[in-house]
Amino acid sequence: YGAPDNRLVIPASYLAHPVVRSDAELVRHLDYFPFPFDVWVGDAAQDRLSDRIRVLLMSGLQRQERLPDSDAAARLLGISPASLRRRLQDSGASYAKIRAGCQREWAEYLLAFTRSPVQEIAVQLGFGDDRAFRRAFRKWTGHGPAEFRRGRGVQAETSA
Repeated sequence: YGAPDNRLVIPASYLAHPVVRSDAELVRHLDYFPFPFDVWVGDAAQDRLSDRIRVLLMSGLQRQERLPDSDAAARLLGISPASLRRRLQDSGASYAKIRAGCQREWAEYLLAFTRSPVQEIAVQLGFGDDRAFRRAFRKWTGHGPAEFRRGRGVQAETSA
């Protein structure tokens, strides 16, 4: 304050942690930067937790990483597993529902905009086999993956 330079110092180990903030959250708080620093505390805490979980899961799916279970996600978000479950339950959400929603969204994206085989998509989403993925996709959308893809005009890669 009034000094020629200001800086924020964080431990380098923090760089290994995933970003768990959504774009909407960032936009909502940009007007406040750089003060006050307590912008992350206050209203809509439940919504922010769901958003942070969604960002964590979607970034993992995009990097083709194995998705964390709820306990691991809680640790990554810096809260206890019990707090995660309680806060989500209080907001009418669950980790399983958020995870399934992310898997569905990413599956629809891959089916609509890539030519990846369904088997490959199933693996990327963390399903044990393509039959389990097909059942889940039909439950989510009411259509099979191939039918969904045909409706988008995308032809899958075929094995030679």
